[in-house]
Amino acid sequence: ELQHIRDSFTDEQWRVYAQSKFDFTQEPFLDAFPAHKRKSSRDSASPENSVVENGSGDAKKSSKPTKSKKKAAKPELNIIQYNRFELKKIQKEVPKEQWIPYIKSKWDTSEEPWELDPYLRCPFEERLRRIRKREKDERKKVIEDRKKKRDEDRSELVSSGKTTQTVKIQETSYESYAARIKKDFEEKTAKRKQ
Repeated sequence: ELQHIRDSFTDEQWRVYAQSKFDFTQEPFLDAFPAHKRKSSRDSASPENSVVENGSGDAKKSSKPTKSKKKAAKPELNIIQYNRFELKKIQKEVPKEQWIPYIKSKWDTSEEPWELDPYLRCPFEERLRRIRKREKDERKKVIEDRKKKRDEDRSELVSSGKTTQTVKIQETSYESYAARIKKDFEEKTAKRKQ
């Protein structure tokens, strides 16, 4: 499916799209599109009329394109190129705990083509389903936490009419009882001010 999408656009269209999304002056795009424009295979394969002689001496015009022996010379750049197996070997030598901070410091990993979450490395439709499921689970968890906290708050708040507060009076006179109440009140207000 991805190859079909890739083949449905020309190299020029892909280049314009990539330039609109990414900065080519930064890694990893330094040598992605060289300054000289590559000619498409259709342009280079234009039929040329060449004369071919057969055994009887008759000359016929050939409609087949002649392949040029000269290949386009690639510019010599001091860029090391790796194949897939070498890159895999390098990746396995360094643990993920070191790779991910390095990648995040060099590039913005929140956009395409980066996907650092292995759970979301799947086809596009499946990724959307997984993202929606994850968001739904998070919302459900938040609602449950709020409900639990609300129930705990309700259990702590009890109306004074439901509970009867009993206080033993140990003082023998009203004056000593009033003095004790006043002293307790002053201690509580002093603690609140601290």
